[in-house]
Amino acid sequence: LRLLRDYHAISVAALSPSDTFRGLPDRVTAEHESLERMIHAETGECEWRGASTVPMGFMAGFPLPAPGTNDLGPGDILGLITDGIFEYENPELEAFGQERVSELVRKNQHDPMTKLLEKIVHEVERFAGVAPQNDDMTMLLVRRLPS
Repeated sequence: LRLLRDYHAISVAALSPSDTFRGLPDRVTAEHESLERMIHAETGECEWRGASTVPMGFMAGFPLPAPGTNDLGPGDILGLITDGIFEYENPELEAFGQERVSELVRKNQHDPMTKLLEKIVHEVERFAGVAPQNDDMTMLLVRRLPS
């Protein structure tokens, strides 16, 4: 975990190409809205998914759905991204948006995850200009290494 300034919580990881990383749980939750994004290296397709259950610790004893799985193929990227990234608005109140995030990842998918993460944060800040940051900007990017 690395902290940039006082408002960017950033985590970066890389997975080995072993099959032990198949079957990642698809249960995604956070304290507020977060999105799961998968970039498929072979096709460049970006797949967005919303949170699949209630926030962690929200309700004791709340029945959770059965977890499913997500398979990461060689070179695929899994991103867990909070709404502070794609909902960040510029002075004209236009949100950065999921499509801009997707395009950045597509264009830079072969970069190290640290570089990709820094590019996303830089582009969000450039887009926002002088607009105040009203939410956290939290991301976890994981790439399965090519075999």
